[in-house]
Amino acid sequence: KTGFSIDWKQCALIVHSGLRGSMALVLVLIVDETEEIDRTSRDKAVFYVSGIVISTIILQGSTTEMLVKYLGLNESSIAEKIAFVKSCSILESCILDDLGRFKQEDF
Repeated sequence: KTGFSIDWKQCALIVHSGLRGSMALVLVLIVDETEEIDRTSRDKAVFYVSGIVISTIILQGSTTEMLVKYLGLNESSIAEKIAFVKSCSILESCILDDLGRFKQEDF
């Protein structure tokens, strides 16, 4: 267990899933707007980083389901299933209450 009440299997999935290049893409977009760097270098940086990000999305995205099954994270305990059903019921009730109030209010 870690300090966040997740076990090593969940940590492995988090590491595998990651941000999938989102930070790299944000940084390269900042570089692309920097006038002090010549246009050719900026274009190359955007091209290469975008290619790496897309490759990462394809590779990690296509293997996540297999990893979840391999680690056994696709199996829920009875307590987890009950908690999920109760949570869905509470959310549905809240949504219906909000919709009822929205119908009564004038905008």
